[in-house]
Amino acid sequence: MVQGGLTTTKATLTERPELAAKVVRATLKAVRLIVSDKKYALEMMKGPHLELGNDRDRFVERTYEAAVQTYLTSGVVDEKLQREMIAVAAQRVKPQQPVVPERVFDFSFARKASEALR
Repeated sequence: MVQGGLTTTKATLTERPELAAKVVRATLKAVRLIVSDKKYALEMMKGPHLELGNDRDRFVERTYEAAVQTYLTSGVVDEKLQREMIAVAAQRVKPQQPVVPERVFDFSFARKASEALR
């Protein structure tokens, strides 16, 4: 079982930044493959065990289209979505001061990995 959450993540980023960079780079490669090769992605999503009856192809196609809109090949989340995510979290946490995206999000690994893949 994985425990530790943010503390474990911060320790990994601090102590093993090369591991974090490799994970981000592999994820970006996978996202780019999904976006660039729709036929492959659809077949992968269907897999050998997906049981959706006659609507299988339609459901997989819809899932793919939603995923492609969500995944950015740069690995960076646009500022509008960042602010929306912070607003949702702030409803629960109720911070005393407004929280800016720069204090929450660090896309440095994604930017480096994206540059390396070009």
